[in-house]
Amino acid sequence: MLIVIYARKIFEEVSTMSKDMSIHKQFHKQNVQAMKCTVPVDQFVQKPEVQKKQLFDDSVKDAELRLAGLVAKEDISIRKTDSLLQVMKSCFPTDAVCQALASSRTKTTGIIKNVLATEEKVQLANWLRNNKFAIIVDESTDKSWTKVLVIIAKYVDANYNVREVFLGLLDVHDASSAGQKNLIMKCLSDLGIPIQNLMGIGFDNASVNTGSVKGLGVLLKEEVPSLFILGCTSHSLALCTTYAAKKLPEGLEVFNHDIVNYIASSPKRQEEFKKCQEFARVESHRLLQVANTRWLSLEVSVKRIASHGEGDAAGDKSSKEKASRILACMKDPKIKGYLYFIAFVLEKVNELNIEFQSSKTPIHRLLQSSRVTYLALLRCFVTKEAIAIAGDPFRVKLTPPNFLKLEELMLGPNTLNYIATSSSAGQLNRQQVQTIHTNCLSFLVEMCLQVSIRIDYKDETLVNLRCIDPTVAVSGKVDTIVPLMIRFPNLLGDSKGESDTLRDKLEVQ
Repeated sequence: MLIVIYARKIFEEVSTMSKDMSIHKQFHKQNVQAMKCTVPVDQFVQKPEVQKKQLFDDSVKDAELRLAGLVAKEDISIRKTDSLLQVMKSCFPTDAVCQALASSRTKTTGIIKNVLATEEKVQLANWLRNNKFAIIVDESTDKSWTKVLVIIAKYVDANYNVREVFLGLLDVHDASSAGQKNLIMKCLSDLGIPIQNLMGIGFDNASVNTGSVKGLGVLLKEEVPSLFILGCTSHSLALCTTYAAKKLPEGLEVFNHDIVNYIASSPKRQEEFKKCQEFARVESHRLLQVANTRWLSLEVSVKRIASHGEGDAAGDKSSKEKASRILACMKDPKIKGYLYFIAFVLEKVNELNIEFQSSKTPIHRLLQSSRVTYLALLRCFVTKEAIAIAGDPFRVKLTPPNFLKLEELMLGPNTLNYIATSSSAGQLNRQQVQTIHTNCLSFLVEMCLQVSIRIDYKDETLVNLRCIDPTVAVSGKVDTIVPLMIRFPNLLGDSKGESDTLRDKLEVQ
């Protein structure tokens, strides 16, 4: 019996020792692993020369980053980086950091694309994930005939400054509205930006964007029902002018292009044209080519041709077909009247165009500024009584009973003066004068019709945006911004109660 008890006790002690050995073994393994990560004493404190070299290398890297940032910010050509670096080294021969710079154009390109751009995109994505923003998109084709979609994000930063930043440049394989929508959605998704943060989108007035059934704006509204959509105002005005110009004689546009191309394509004809201007004693100017994407150039081009009409007719007596066609147009006395009239109308339209091509954000003035321009056009051919009865210029009915008589039309001082002097000189007969008035009236009517179609004066968002105009805000004319806030429920968060509370306040008011 004693032997059994003694054996059991020895077994328990051996078991306990075995457990202790197992635990000790585990601790030993952990200590061995920890020793591998232990920094030697001689490495724990860097040697002065090593620390100095590290600081120097960091200074060189910082300088290269700053130089690449300057090139990117100021849009300096990458090819000029090598020359810029040589100049810097020659200017600061005793500066060790400057002499150690190795920012060639290849390295600068790599820093901009792989370091600065990556970090900037990360910071931008972090901001847009938690804040509301709008985007501006445009499709273009580069020199390699590759279609690309540019996305610009517009938002308010922490200092309440409106910023426009580059968000993406995407290759377009499907240029349809659905294809562009998928690209935008993928761009936001890849950056982790929720689509619900998108408040508005701006684009040109191509049908693929503005289509009422399957346009890009309509498709994005399916994702964000409160999305505010705005087409390019300048493009809209250009389209209005294009449609209105179809009411004038067809040869007018051809003449405008022919005369500029004919003279500008030959240095000899340019010199002859200059001599003709001197002979005719008119102010010497070059004729300007109309740019398809520079809509403000049309007014200047038309004014130049109208002011040099006599010089053109005196000099272009070549037997060539184009020269003969130009000369025939110049001999038509109605042409110059039309040119003066177009310049008069474009001057009014371009006042609005210039306002919305500025770098500022005048969207809150869109409706009011458009109304002023529209009223100026109406006064050229609509009676004062019709305008007064309608109250709002956009509500005036463009019907013949509301039109002025042909001889009462306001076609611009230069136009009316030209018609009067040409009629007195016998260059224009009564029938030709009536034709000019009739065509100009058709132009004005079509222009106003197109403006009323392309600027939605009934849009509640545009109507209520006036409350953020500083002059309106301090005038006391608007008591609350609730009507505008309700147009953007995603700005208030996902809480349905907040939107309901705002609606209740609006109903009380």
